[in-house]
Amino acid sequence: MVDRIVARFQPEQVILFGSYARGQTGPDSDVDLLVVVSGTDSTRETCLRIRKALHDIRVPKDIVVDRPEEFAWRK
Repeated sequence: MVDRIVARFQPEQVILFGSYARGQTGPDSDVDLLVVVSGTDSTRETCLRIRKALHDIRVPKDIVVDRPEEFAWRK
């Protein structure tokens, strides 16, 4: 997943968070990824494009897209 995101969207960062990052996965766990991208598209539009690019990967996933300035503010 991450390789595909990096190849197609050139993000500044891709961060794994949630249960997989903590090593506490269960049967209902999904892969949570924060994708930090610059650009003119809205974060919503970028998120939809990423989800579409990953549609054939049959792993439950939650993709969150943020701009670098918003990500820096949240730290």
